[in-house]
Amino acid sequence: MNSMETKKKIINAVIHLVLILVSITMLVPFLWMILTAFKSVTEATSVDPFVIFPKVWRTEAFTSVVKNMNFLVLYKNTLLLIFFRVLCAVLTATMAGYAFGRLHFKGRDFCFGLVLFQMMVPVQIFIIPQYLMVSKM
Repeated sequence: MNSMETKKKIINAVIHLVLILVSITMLVPFLWMILTAFKSVTEATSVDPFVIFPKVWRTEAFTSVVKNMNFLVLYKNTLLLIFFRVLCAVLTATMAGYAFGRLHFKGRDFCFGLVLFQMMVPVQIFIIPQYLMVSKM
């Protein structure tokens, strides 16, 4: 009984250690990005990887962004874009689900296979062709 409790404690400690290491791995790039925002351009683009903290903490980048960007308009545009994309996705997914589930038509299995294939392919594959199409327009 005692050895089982000890074994459970060791397993829990190892799991917690792994989770802590993974969380540190995830947080380091985010913290690096925040610290780089306070550096000068020469400090930020220098090749020396051991300069983590800026020599002089600068806030010009933040004040420049706040002055030049209208965040209310940006938030409004983002919310409208998300709302209409979600609305269209829900409507088309509902109609397609009904059609594939209830209706029997010629080529239904092929069309359903195309829908499944499109859902399985990662989104990143479509980014370059979309960029090329938009750049040629």
